[in-house]
Amino acid sequence: MIATQNPAIITREAIDELVLVNLEKKDSPLFLNEVGARIWSLLDGQYTVSTISTIIAAEFDADLPAVQADVIEFLARLEAMGALLT
Repeated sequence: MIATQNPAIITREAIDELVLVNLEKKDSPLFLNEVGARIWSLLDGQYTVSTISTIIAAEFDADLPAVQADVIEFLARLEAMGALLT
């Protein structure tokens, strides 16, 4: 699966966080930590979930299977808030 950021999502940087807001959804905003913000930055339509997971595992020196599970869960949250185009 290759997902892309929904351009309708408003993003703002806050102290140590990236805030995503979907003005059409009540469960918005979503506050992203450094890892979440990095995943968000990789959602440009070029990377698969597997590739994103590999990048995150390498950059944050984490276990790949655990990262892949976390990335899938995180993408599900983004999809639920309408932040992704698939």
